[in-house]
Amino acid sequence: MASRARRDIRRNLLLILLALLALGGLIALVGLVQGGPPPVLLPEQRAEFLQRRANPADNGFADLTAAWTALAALGPVPKCDDLLATQKVQLQRSMHPGNLLDTFSSLGRFLGATTFCPNDDPRFREYMDKSEPVLAAVQAALAKPYILHTRSTLAPDAQESDSLEPLRGLLRHLAALAIYKSTVTADTERATGIIKDAIAVCQKIEASGSYDLNIADPHHGGPRDPQNFFRAGLGSTAGYPWRAIPAIAKYAVDRKDPLDALLELTRPALEDPPDRSALLLAYCMMLDDVMTGVDAPPDLRFDKRMLMAVSNRFARRDARIMVEREAEVREAVNGPLREYAKKIRVVAGERGFFGPKFMGLQTALMNVTSVHEARTILVGLAVRLEAFRKDHGDYPEKLEELAPQYLSKIPVHPLSGDPLVYKKSKEGYVLSENGAPNMPDMHGMRFREDISIDMRVFAVTAPPVPAPTPPPN
Repeated sequence: MASRARRDIRRNLLLILLALLALGGLIALVGLVQGGPPPVLLPEQRAEFLQRRANPADNGFADLTAAWTALAALGPVPKCDDLLATQKVQLQRSMHPGNLLDTFSSLGRFLGATTFCPNDDPRFREYMDKSEPVLAAVQAALAKPYILHTRSTLAPDAQESDSLEPLRGLLRHLAALAIYKSTVTADTERATGIIKDAIAVCQKIEASGSYDLNIADPHHGGPRDPQNFFRAGLGSTAGYPWRAIPAIAKYAVDRKDPLDALLELTRPALEDPPDRSALLLAYCMMLDDVMTGVDAPPDLRFDKRMLMAVSNRFARRDARIMVEREAEVREAVNGPLREYAKKIRVVAGERGFFGPKFMGLQTALMNVTSVHEARTILVGLAVRLEAFRKDHGDYPEKLEELAPQYLSKIPVHPLSGDPLVYKKSKEGYVLSENGAPNMPDMHGMRFREDISIDMRVFAVTAPPVPAPTPPPN
């Protein structure tokens, strides 16, 4: 028995050794297949990207981090639990039963309430007033030449913290502060300015080529992430400021304030052709970083080194196609989203030994860009619905009544091409992508919550405008 046990142990050890040798051979094979120096994508933009990365003095990201630090120093956001218990504040119902309440922070409760908590809660009013100085740090960041952020889970401390989380919290707070200015202080101009700054921050980060990279495949190592392993700019976080715009527009019309600034802010989403060059820039900068090993520390673990080698192969393959057929790739990226998959197959070929081409780019377009563009279109329509109500006293019966006075033509869903769903009621209206709890599984896209703007939950009239302070005697 003892002799047989020893034989089994020797056999298992031999199998383990053979498996390790096979993995080492695969890594060597990947290296041999790659061969030669990697191509450089978008050489001029790459040189500018590396120069920006090496020059933190002109990078506004540190100012945004400082803004969040100052905000965090104020302490936790006051909760509305007592007001919820007395039903002075009622939360709108979510269409998705698995997401009854946005629990990112207490601000989610305030943004989704039928009445705004500061109307009844002086603690929150005090908190928001104290937080307004963070806007100076946001302005300082926007004054810098660029705002650049790149991060990879291959970094030694990447699993310990998420350096974008402070920026997410800051953007949520800016959205809440804008609604606060609109509803409590009745300052539409100030509210619009805050939202414009928040959107400008998102756009400046995207324009710099910022990205996040997770080589370790979150689908196997953690919760499922619809943004997969590559995220350009801020990903879905860029939608936070847009969520506040419909409420600001509604209360502006209730007070008979002008909507010109909000109409102009949302006009490009409805009238301009899509320009997704910032997404392509971020993808190319990510490919360059992977091919040159920028995000691979020398003490990288064996399993991640293996993943990095395979990812390097993917990157070289996509980079070669990008160098040879850049104009066609750009046309596919900036064209109709529902046609992208077919076009990129024609440009890059159906499949290869290492799988389909431009996987990270396609995931970003289908799961993130399509969502953000759908949201901005819905928000732009919501502002024009308020403009119609301001001029005619009520919302239109159909979206088609908005054209051509308020926009040139009625947009469709950016991914499916289907008409958007608008339902008017005596309490307001509901505007959504398709009116169903979940979006259909379009082009391999996972089920997700339907984006909906429900203006039935807001009060018919805005909170009273505060009386002016009498002049001193």
